[in-house]
Amino acid sequence: MKLFHEQNPDINLKILSACLDRDYIVEEKNQLVDKHLPFIEKKDRIYVPYGQSKSKYMESEDNCNQAYLLDDYTNNLQDAKAHHIKGIKLVNNINFTKGTWKGHTIHYELPDWIFADELERMIKEDD
Repeated sequence: MKLFHEQNPDINLKILSACLDRDYIVEEKNQLVDKHLPFIEKKDRIYVPYGQSKSKYMESEDNCNQAYLLDDYTNNLQDAKAHHIKGIKLVNNINFTKGTWKGHTIHYELPDWIFADELERMIKEDD
């Protein structure tokens, strides 16, 4: 993601992460983001209360019609699609077993340069 961000500085990256209503969980998630994605500012980290629609939080953003949700949970992606938000399935080794998501997919273990190239290709393909 770092390379994608460096190659596409005009794209505003945000974190939307489901979170139980516990202060320490938000703190732990912020520590993980600080470690792995330090270029995403705290103001761009949105912790969605567990069970609520991420789309609801994306719709309030400017240019939501140009937004993408990169998520590992198909239900979140289908909800985003219903709200005219494009989705990309972040595939891991356990979450793509049923094949219910028919949109773009990308595997989380790809080397950074391939991950960045694939995300860029998907976005251009949708333009």
